[in-house]
Amino acid sequence: MADDNQFQQLAEDLRLVRVQLEKHQIASDRKLSDPLIMTTGPSSPGGAPERFSQYDKNDRMRAHIPRMGSSARRSFMWEVIEVNTGSARWIERRSLSDAMLEIFNRI
Repeated sequence: MADDNQFQQLAEDLRLVRVQLEKHQIASDRKLSDPLIMTTGPSSPGGAPERFSQYDKNDRMRAHIPRMGSSARRSFMWEVIEVNTGSARWIERRSLSDAMLEIFNRI
């Protein structure tokens, strides 16, 4: 049987990605006490300037479109915000797929 911790981590990663893509919200945003200041991140020299925006859970018009990119393995990635830990991290599509295959191969 699959390791329960591994399954729970996969389910959490899928939830974080799904909420941002489907609802354009940050997962568990009801736990936020203050609005979050979001940034596009530093740009390359001569590139687009860094942009800032605010994500407020109480704003009915709020929307969060996550940053996306490509990993070194050329797999799609999403930046997710974890409200529980107050951090952001990248989740790679291929890593999700690998984790699913590993779990289902144990069944």
